[in-house]
Amino acid sequence: MNNRLTKKMIPDPERFKLVKRIFQLYSTGNYSLKEVRNIITKAGLRSRNEKVLCVSNIQAILVNPFYYGAFKFNNELYQGNHKPAISKKLFDKVQEIMKDKSRPKKRNEKVYAFRGLLKCGGCDCAITSETQKGHNYYRCTKKKIPCSQKYVREESLNEQISSILQKV
Repeated sequence: MNNRLTKKMIPDPERFKLVKRIFQLYSTGNYSLKEVRNIITKAGLRSRNEKVLCVSNIQAILVNPFYYGAFKFNNELYQGNHKPAISKKLFDKVQEIMKDKSRPKKRNEKVYAFRGLLKCGGCDCAITSETQKGHNYYRCTKKKIPCSQKYVREESLNEQISSILQKV
């Protein structure tokens, strides 16, 4: 919380506690970003407009130096005068774990015709692609909420898109 009169950051005690918990959970190395998000959602953390946080929000929190008392301005790191939620030691431990868990990009990665172009009609999450038994399939990532949408074969998508384009 920002006090406009004193120009000081005043932490919201509930959010402060939950942000600290995010770092503590992830620093064990036993939880994925998605698992941390699920735990913290059940504990009640929401965005300022009361929406459930995305996995990318959790990742953004974990890499933000603000939480150990620093801030970035013009790509330079400065020490802030606000109360830190965590220690620099905990922040550094989390960065190490994130680095260890990050997967290097695969070379010769398979090309999927519709990769990055589709969103789930059921829940608006991203669609991911994979190959099973020689066929390309697309499915909902189910990152925001549980979703009942089924896998769709690439051939079926090609037919649907061709049908739509013929009508144009």
